[in-house]
Formats: sequence, structure tokens, C-alpha cells
Amino acid sequence: GNGTYTSFHKKTCIGGLIGQISSAVPVSVNNCYAAGQVSRVISNTAAPFYIGGLVGNTVNNILIKNSICTNYWDKEKTGQNTLGGGNTTSAADNGFTENGKTSVEMKTAAAFVNWDFAAIWSVSATTNNGYPYLRSNNR
Repeated sequence: GNGTYTSFHKKTCIGGLIGQISSAVPVSVNNCYAAGQVSRVISNTAAPFYIGGLVGNTVNNILIKNSICTNYWDKEKTGQNTLGGGNTTSAADNGFTENGKTSVEMKTAAAFVNWDFAAIWSVSATTNNGYPYLRSNNR
């Protein structure tokens, strides 16, 4: 029934890139972006839903290190204003908003600080819907 469906979705972690990172061992996520819709079917403010542009929920210093984050998300396409987490007190990373960009910004190399557009990445209005893409997969 509906009760089971709702119960199943409690504490759900939904992100544009990753559902949840809850690792005690070092994990590093760099130079990634999300540009697809991130949403959930059931809207229940009482349940602890974790949803964000990049990750549903994470511990601190996984996506942001030394105040620098090299990951980005399209605020308009994902529909998310924060990096992750419905409860921003879970991790400071969750409430991060600075690297959320508009669709227009996401299609410019200038938006991606610390990314190598000379050798690794490229951006073109006629390729990958205008979003950055890897110059070569033969690495």
C-alpha cells in the first residue's frame, strides 16, 4: 500500500551525481558536473529527504576541500540550489550553493574554475548540448 511506499522513501538520498557518500576512508570527487533533472515523486516535509544538485547527502570535505569545489551543477536543469542534503546541518558541503550555475553559465569554460580546457575538456555550442565534454576518452 501507500504506507509502505512512503516508508520505503524515508531517508532517501537523491543527487545529480551521487546518492550518498558516508565513508570514513578518504574519498575525492573532482571535476564533475550534473545537468539533468533531480527530483522525487513523494513530497513529504516530515520525512528526512536528502536531495541536491550533486549529491543527496555527504560528510564534510568530500566535494569541497580547502574552500575549493571543482564540481558544478546546473541549477535550472537539476532544479536544485544546493550541492546536497535536504538538511544542511548534516554537512557544510550540503548547503554549498556557489557552484550551482545557470544553464547559460554551464555552457562556458569560464564557469569551470580550475578545469583544464587546454588539454582535457572542451566546450562547443554544437557538441554535448553545449555542456563541457572530454576531449578524448582514450586516456
